[in-house]
Amino acid sequence: MGVGISYETNNPVHPGIRAKILKEYEEDEDDWDWWAESIWLDDDECSEPCTVYGSTKLYLFGGNEEEEINFDEQQLLVWQDFNHIVTRLCNWSAKYGVDWNIDFESPIGSIVGGLPDRQLTRVMCEMYEDCVLPQSDSLRIRRKYASRMDDDYVAKPRSEEPPAYELVKQLRMSPDGIPFNQMVAPAQHL
Repeated sequence: MGVGISYETNNPVHPGIRAKILKEYEEDEDDWDWWAESIWLDDDECSEPCTVYGSTKLYLFGGNEEEEINFDEQQLLVWQDFNHIVTRLCNWSAKYGVDWNIDFESPIGSIVGGLPDRQLTRVMCEMYEDCVLPQSDSLRIRRKYASRMDDDYVAKPRSEEPPAYELVKQLRMSPDGIPFNQMVAPAQHL
């Protein structure tokens, strides 16, 4: 049980482009140490243009009192996973020319031309502001809750923060944010 986000291309995607996205998704699935659940994309066959959609559970709930999850610790890991997902979708948007709509129980924004729109950027900034723990606490927290994972799970350090995190840090410096045309597109593809 948990709360997650969903994402879908806002237009049908050519089957060849869809296949490339799905291939990259499958190759990269284990490159990130996910908190609750990894990116999931529907991989049903499409012979005609169709949308690409998926979802990811972000929050973990439940367990007994001994396993209760600290809100601030979970919020940090949720932010990092959310940021990683947005970065990956931005990269696919820039690389393949597909735009995405993002829902978190209701629409929270879009990724257009490889960049989050103002609405999604504001949500990212708000989530970042909710993180009271330093980003560097991530590994310690995942090790603390490792018993909730598979028996063979070992928390591993995450790669450097993805570019969306850098974008949010820039936006955070100005209460009004920066103009959309000055946003920096993700520099590398995951």
